[in-house]
Amino acid sequence: MFSHLTTFSAVTWALAVSAASSGSRQSEDPCQQIARRYQQATNANATSKFVVPGELAHNCLLTMPFESEKAVSFVESLVEYLQWQSTSDVLKNPPSGYLSHPTDLLGSMEDIRIKAAAGKYTSQYEFDNDITRVFQSANDGHLSTTFCSQEVFEFYVNFPIVSVSSDGLQLPKLYTTHDAALLANRSTRVSPIATINGYDAVLYLSQLASTLGFQDPDARYNEMFPSAAREVALGVEYGAWTSNNGRWPGSSEFTVAFGNGSVTHVPTIAEVSGGQKFSYANGSSVYEAFCSPVDSSSSSSSSSTSSTVKTKAAPKTYPEPVMRDAYNLILGYYLNETDMQDVAVLFVPSFDTSDMSLSEPLAFANHATKFIQDAVASGKKKLIIDLTSNPGGTVTSGMDLFRLFFPQKPVYSSTRFRDHEVVNIVGQALNAVPRDSDSWKVVSETPFTGVTPNQTYAYKSWKEYSGPQYQLGANMSSLAAVSNLTLTSTWTTPVRGYGIVKQNMTSSPFAAENILMITDGFCSSTCTIFMELMKTQGGVKSLVFGGRPQYGPMAAMGGVRGGESLTSTTIDAYVDTALEYAIEQSEAGTPVISEQQIARLNSTPETTDMPYKWSGLELNFRNAYAPDNSLVPLQFVFDAADCRLFYTYENLVKPASTWVAAAKAYWGLGKCVPFSTGRNSTFSY
Repeated sequence: MFSHLTTFSAVTWALAVSAASSGSRQSEDPCQQIARRYQQATNANATSKFVVPGELAHNCLLTMPFESEKAVSFVESLVEYLQWQSTSDVLKNPPSGYLSHPTDLLGSMEDIRIKAAAGKYTSQYEFDNDITRVFQSANDGHLSTTFCSQEVFEFYVNFPIVSVSSDGLQLPKLYTTHDAALLANRSTRVSPIATINGYDAVLYLSQLASTLGFQDPDARYNEMFPSAAREVALGVEYGAWTSNNGRWPGSSEFTVAFGNGSVTHVPTIAEVSGGQKFSYANGSSVYEAFCSPVDSSSSSSSSSTSSTVKTKAAPKTYPEPVMRDAYNLILGYYLNETDMQDVAVLFVPSFDTSDMSLSEPLAFANHATKFIQDAVASGKKKLIIDLTSNPGGTVTSGMDLFRLFFPQKPVYSSTRFRDHEVVNIVGQALNAVPRDSDSWKVVSETPFTGVTPNQTYAYKSWKEYSGPQYQLGANMSSLAAVSNLTLTSTWTTPVRGYGIVKQNMTSSPFAAENILMITDGFCSSTCTIFMELMKTQGGVKSLVFGGRPQYGPMAAMGGVRGGESLTSTTIDAYVDTALEYAIEQSEAGTPVISEQQIARLNSTPETTDMPYKWSGLELNFRNAYAPDNSLVPLQFVFDAADCRLFYTYENLVKPASTWVAAAKAYWGLGKCVPFSTGRNSTFSY
């Protein structure tokens, strides 16, 4: 394990250190220094990654020029998109029980616009980071973007840390990965990390984690550390302490002090993003290369071609599976430990089936079905569903997996979108399309038409669907399902028992009390939709690993719990479709919206027509709600797991050991972390 981190070889590290201590003139432009060192490394035929001191890269970025007029225009365009963010109003005054801080997204963006208009930013990088802080303040994994100046370098701290407990019940402590391995071998020379930059290490990491896209602080804390499951799910093993998502971590050096009084100093390093060539003499040339927009008429059309996702080998840190799909989205195992031979494990690192291939959603469903059928035929009586580090993915794949376990239970999903001017105009125009036309089939699969959460009634008009209903400071739509499964359940996106897809199973393969879901709190998006269905419709329990070193409960679903995300390019497409239809009908003498509304759609921004190079953003379009609470979005609800365990070192290097620990706690004589269940640290029914 931790193999990715070791790719920063001693040679690479020496290059960074020697570069930091070179005798270059202090007056030399920092970007020019990097360009010179890059050329030196190239001339020397260096085979290791080219890295430089993080402070030098940071100083280079701070020399990028700032253009006030462009910045104001960019902020105004971003604000237009943020109108589609479903939680914008609730975040200003969140309900009690929400564990993250309130934030005013639109108000903060207005502050940035005013500051930009006054020319008070000294660099593009400073401006971009201010906007990033606003986005991060939502702690919403569906609300994300990267700005042009952040595409230049990736920052790292090559000093991986883990949080481990001696037995899964005692409070964990922080160790370097090297020391944790020694500790596991009963070394007495190991000391835990006490402080970072003079602050309590746990509090320091918790604060650093506060910018991550998880609404639960324990999930954010787990994200700071390496994870084998995360490598399977996302191809990224290292934690946010090491990478900080490639962003500047706020310090050029970290002073790490240990409990025994020893101290080490860890520098921040940087590499050029994507291994690109770096030959820029100053911040202006960096700005020109990374931020100045390219004329769309002269850009290559090859960027629109889709790439084929390669199939993958079985993950090395896990046992040999008895079942897996070609992309490691779903894997099956049998436990062989004493008294556990009747336990099967379904490991679901991701629901991202549609991004693999057109056939993958059906293949995913078929793999799950066959594994469960084989497990039952083999005498397995209990099932662990491991959702560790699951980031979500295709909604229908999560719904279909639920229907495998509870074929007689309906798929209930309850959502609302934020009512605002542009969404109303788009919805009004698209709902004017005749329902007996071919065009209506396309419209009916957009979020501008809806069915009730139980899939039994389709809204007859945009007014009936959109509302608005005033809730928690916002105008919101009527409750609606994530999608009309009668239309969207097909052989490419199957949900068994809906649409053309038949439900061949008539009974649950396992009783609810014989199923256990385990997570690390990372569970996000579609993963939370699946878990919510299993919990509320199926009555299945959950167990969570890790979190901050404190006793008590922890959320099983700590990631974004939104009902649907949209990208800015998808929003552009919806607006363009509505605008095209409205203009067509207006010219035909049968207008569906007013000329003023057509002009309003014409004035909306487009991702490809920004003052800077920009790949667009993602946002949360629809809130999700529990069946018994149509007021408070699930994003703001704390749902504790039924049991909690801390990670041991064995759990980290042999992740399959978490299954054994969970099975003991749930079905055996094991215990849960004190006060994490409300039932004397044991399961009971």
